[in-house]
Amino acid sequence: MSELRLEYLPVSELIPYTKNPRKNDAAVERIANLIKEYGFKKPILVDEKNNKNEIIAGHTRLKAALLLGIEKVPVIFADDLSPEQVKAFRIADNKSGEWAEWDISLLTEEILDLSETGFDIDLTGFSDIEVSNLLPDYNDNSSPDHSIYGGGVPVNDPMGEWNGMPEFNNTEETAYSPNLKPAFSIPQVSNEDLEQARENIEHVTDKNVKQINAFCPNCGHEFMIGV
Repeated sequence: MSELRLEYLPVSELIPYTKNPRKNDAAVERIANLIKEYGFKKPILVDEKNNKNEIIAGHTRLKAALLLGIEKVPVIFADDLSPEQVKAFRIADNKSGEWAEWDISLLTEEILDLSETGFDIDLTGFSDIEVSNLLPDYNDNSSPDHSIYGGGVPVNDPMGEWNGMPEFNNTEETAYSPNLKPAFSIPQVSNEDLEQARENIEHVTDKNVKQINAFCPNCGHEFMIGV
């Protein structure tokens, strides 16, 4: 096994792989934010043996560097891989991120520690909605529970946007109560609506999906339906 060689190269000298199967445009801005916070800590891997400076791993980081106006980035050169190994490694590098699972208890503890220091949790890579699912009081400590149950299906209001809205006051007809098991009023979201939502996502191939985003047909606010 040869020793790794690391250099800083101008971004203009790096060649994206034209058949890269990983769609990464949606992640570029988030990666750019991480680079701004932490620096460029993960070098780009390029092929030196077969197609000089063609990217093996790091396409998203290159796009983020271009977005940030970075002129040179750290690069590691792979000079010991066959063309077949390069192609396979490119796929395996993206796939390997799916092999591990989170220890939710430890993850929650780490996120909570950061939250208590005032650190920007977005810089962990987790969205506000994801963090709200781990820490129910993350967005609104004054409200003990933002969970709303429609037809027995858990629905979250992580941003606390429904507090005080007429659609979700504690009345006979409507939905919101932190201490009960309320239901949406029938004119807003019925059991039929929820069932239709489930039917509409039967084509989803990732069976790990636990919830989907939906919108209240009455007020337009976003909520999540457990599936």
